[in-house]
Amino acid sequence: MFMRGIGGNQATALLQMTDVAVLVTVLVTVLVTVLVGMGLLEKTRSEAEGQQPPSRALTTHTSAVSARFEGPSSR
Repeated sequence: MFMRGIGGNQATALLQMTDVAVLVTVLVTVLVTVLVGMGLLEKTRSEAEGQQPPSRALTTHTSAVSARFEGPSSR
């Protein structure tokens, strides 16, 4: 309150930038937590229904595609 002019404005701007940085950090943390939670819930549900988890299905598909391309060339 006592400082008027450039010094006071710089201090206020620095404080506002710090507040914005903290707010962005909190929002990103919450977003990542929610996405991870949804992913874990989705994986648990698919395993409970007896389906393959997406990562295992993708690995199987990649192996099949690799075998298809490597098969004729190795003969």
